[in-house]
Parts: sequence; structure tokens; C-alpha cells
Amino acid sequence: MQSLGIVGVPSAMAGKVLSGANPAYAGFYQFVVSGLIFATASITVLVTVLMDRKQVFSKADQLLIRAEER
Repeated sequence: MQSLGIVGVPSAMAGKVLSGANPAYAGFYQFVVSGLIFATASITVLVTVLMDRKQVFSKADQLLIRAEER
């Protein structure tokens, strides 16, 4: 979970509970934030792959990156 950046979210959830909010709403809030982080990471990976595909593969889907010669 730390790789998703969820470290700060439980404190926000605890803050909502301590302020008198319904614990179900605090849990839902944590779920929404986790989902948004996952969606953002997914969109970033998709855009990166689509942009790099043109530079890494030819029109015939052949790999263009070559290993260094020694």
C-alpha cells in the first residue's frame, strides 16, 4: 500500500472519524482516494506506453532498440 501513496490516507480517515463523521463515509472516502490513485497510475502507464511505442517499434512491429556493441 505504501507504493500507492496511501500512507497519508488513514490519517485523513482517522481525522474524519475524530471530527464526528460517520465511519462508513470515512471508509468510502479512503476507497475513493485509493481508486483515484490507481486510475491516475493506470492512465499514466497507458499514455507512456502509447507514446513510447512509436519510438521503440517500427511499422512492422520490429524492435528498434539495439544492444550496445562491445
